[in-house]
Amino acid sequence: MTNSEKRRASERAQRLLLEQLANGPRPGSQLEAAAEAAAIPESVLIAAADALGVRTQRGQWWLPG
Repeated sequence: MTNSEKRRASERAQRLLLEQLANGPRPGSQLEAAAEAAAIPESVLIAAADALGVRTQRGQWWLPG
């Protein structure tokens, strides 16, 4: 994957997370399934979550604040 492809994948993953978590916490398994359906690798999803400061606990993911 080129740097440009990595950046685009990261941007897509961040958009997915922002959309999916806009209304509150969601199970991580649902987010992983949505990422897989969008052809976003799990490693990219996790990196995007870290970049956004996504919190996790007991399988639930949510945005800070």
